[in-house]
Amino acid sequence: MKKRITQTLSVLLTIGGLLFAAHYLIQEELLESRHRITHVWGIHLFFFGFTFALIAGLVKVGTILPAKVGMAYLASVVLKMFATFLFFLPVLRNDQIDNKTYFVHFFSVFFPYLIIEVLLALREIRIHSSHPKP
Repeated sequence: MKKRITQTLSVLLTIGGLLFAAHYLIQEELLESRHRITHVWGIHLFFFGFTFALIAGLVKVGTILPAKVGMAYLASVVLKMFATFLFFLPVLRNDQIDNKTYFVHFFSVFFPYLIIEVLLALREIRIHSSHPKP
């Protein structure tokens, strides 16, 4: 269990670090100032933390109830939607922030993390479906 969580953390740190660096460099070097946002790191931290907690939770569920890993993932998707809404709420209420720009930055990070999350979740589902406990 600890080995898979450590592997997940190393994958997320590597890919998340590369995503953040690319996003930051694109924003600073290629985008006009009106298309920049000030807290790029907050978006990345949100997705990194949520994805890591989600996969660590799936690993834990797999040790207790291996047959329910897929259902746990579906429940975590609902939690992620709710957390995304809460993350966006201050942006939507702030008139000084361009919502469209923030939306584009947010979802340019959302989809790569979603791909990572799905691949790591599938790994956990495969592990627990191929080794069912009696």
